[in-house]
Amino acid sequence: MYTVFNFKNFYSDLNKKLILRKAFILFFSTQKNNALIMCPSQGTQFVGMLAKVDVTNYVYKQLIDLAKNTLGYNLLDKCKHGPQELLTRTLYSQPAILLSTLLIAENLKMDKSLKWKSIVGYSLGELSALAAAGCISYEDIFKIIKVRASAMEKAVSSTPSGMIFLEGLTVSEVNELCDDLSKTSSKRLYLATHLFECGVTVGGSLDLLNKILNQEHSLVNSLLKEDKVKISKVHVSGAFHTPYMQPAQELLNDVLQNIAIQPTDIKLYSNVTGKPYENINCIKNLLVRQVCEPLLWYSVLQSINEDYLNEFYDVVFELSRIKQIKTMIGKVNQNMMTKVVNLWI
Repeated sequence: MYTVFNFKNFYSDLNKKLILRKAFILFFSTQKNNALIMCPSQGTQFVGMLAKVDVTNYVYKQLIDLAKNTLGYNLLDKCKHGPQELLTRTLYSQPAILLSTLLIAENLKMDKSLKWKSIVGYSLGELSALAAAGCISYEDIFKIIKVRASAMEKAVSSTPSGMIFLEGLTVSEVNELCDDLSKTSSKRLYLATHLFECGVTVGGSLDLLNKILNQEHSLVNSLLKEDKVKISKVHVSGAFHTPYMQPAQELLNDVLQNIAIQPTDIKLYSNVTGKPYENINCIKNLLVRQVCEPLLWYSVLQSINEDYLNEFYDVVFELSRIKQIKTMIGKVNQNMMTKVVNLWI
């Protein structure tokens, strides 16, 4: 059973409300200490993130300096002061979220009573998960993110594209919609992420995405006529996890060839397969494929939900102030969603 001995000391960097909330949850828990850790992706960055991080803490300072030296600029300053337009850019948002996630993970690792059973990372978060688990060193993960973020931003600049979110349609209906609209243009739309049962993101040509948003096509009108269907624009700079990102694959593959992958007892998941990694030898190839292939995130959620129902986890943490993964879990299991504790510094 958890106690709150030295709890405020340990989480001194965290928001006071979070400390009280987490203390309440852990104090009254009768469970053990098996933890599921969840790492977020783009869209969780904001101006002021890491504003209260203790830069006198040796571990934090080492990580912050490593990011600065590898990237060639003061990432912490950009996290604190923005502006938002800068943090929205792929070039900066990916390193910012990675740094934030790893700092929170280091904070959590100080709790030696926790046993990390699984780490899942959504999209970019898959890299954070591999680093937090010790499979990829912190030195190497910032080398990877420097290349990945730069290459993906260049791919965005070369061919303007975007993404939208669709809720209320099946995957087969969305694929039909993408194929039908793609026939009207030399450009294409692709299923980018299967988030939950009837929730997906679609990426591709801005013109074709606007036809969906503005309901300017007969099939669109037919599929979207019901009130249950919701459409919204995803505030990212390009069509991630689609062939539009192909120029970034070769550069990412090159940097990964010089990276060592270490084994771990922690269960880790691939976004491409939606399943745990079979072995460490497949990780590099799957990370390269992830840039251009659709994410089977719903399969990951189903797997961790099954583990949760089988009492494989006692506590669940999302390493972000923004409830990105927690919200998606609510589409699978409302009870599990209520158990998720968001941590930030």
